[in-house]
Amino acid sequence: MTLSYAITIDTPYSWDSGGNASLSWHSTPADPPIFRPKLLHPTLLSEPCYLADFIYTTVERYYLVVPSLIPGDGYYVKFVNVNDMNQVYALSGVFSIGEHLPNSDTGFSSPSVPETPQPGP
Repeated sequence: MTLSYAITIDTPYSWDSGGNASLSWHSTPADPPIFRPKLLHPTLLSEPCYLADFIYTTVERYYLVVPSLIPGDGYYVKFVNVNDMNQVYALSGVFSIGEHLPNSDTGFSSPSVPETPQPGP
């Protein structure tokens, strides 16, 4: 798959089903201003799992609660156009999602995200 943007996703690590996690990436001013992250797996997910409606590219880190998923290897994240889910901006490396242990939370909560994108400066 050829990607036409410079945005790169850091391969997620230490993700547990139902636990707190972060997603980070690197971008340039030429990258799209917003994207939608989707979590995929070739066999454990029958359809993509969207992690947010949209995220501002310049933030470069997003905190989330991992959905309740079957633990396993082979998960990956795609950043896609919010209006055209077939337009892929970036693709992460493959990673594992573990079983959530109740005392393994990192203590952070997901920041609120505005309902609609606001124009930039």
